[in-house]
Amino acid sequence: MMMPPQVRLVLFIVGLAMLAVGALGAASLAGIDVVGMALDPIRDALLPSVPGLSL
Repeated sequence: MMMPPQVRLVLFIVGLAMLAVGALGAASLAGIDVVGMALDPIRDALLPSVPGLSL
């Protein structure tokens, strides 16, 4: 059965999203804070460094 290209594209994107969630879950189980590491530079750039402030 042939699928329209749009359906194949949606399935491909859903598959990539599932892989990304699985990779984040595996890193979380390994004790690696991937999201925190990615957001740290953004937080540091947007927020001024205030002594005693921890987010």
